[in-house]
Amino acid sequence: ETKLAAFKDGQQFAVPPQNVIYVESVDGITYLYTSMEVYRTNMSLAAVEAMYMEEGYFRCSKSMIINIYRIEKLKSESGNRIDAMMDNGEHVIISRRYAKELRSILRGES
Repeated sequence: ETKLAAFKDGQQFAVPPQNVIYVESVDGITYLYTSMEVYRTNMSLAAVEAMYMEEGYFRCSKSMIINIYRIEKLKSESGNRIDAMMDNGEHVIISRRYAKELRSILRGES
């Protein structure tokens, strides 16, 4: 199993992919969010998406990737968007650009 190289407080960590709830890029810096910690990684969102797609990682907006196995519930929103409540209680909006693909994945179509 490949782990994500991550950094926090000057230390390096190897984070198991299943522990990551979502990955977000803010001002060119990529962060990994787990239920307990936020880590920084040197990987780009595109690299994370390519490497961990098979682990359930899904691009939900231009700046965010979610782990679909960590979704607790979904709610349709106006504008063909989806509000995904993650298992840590945080809400992530799946943009309309990616909503159709997520619905397809959840139906087992791709």
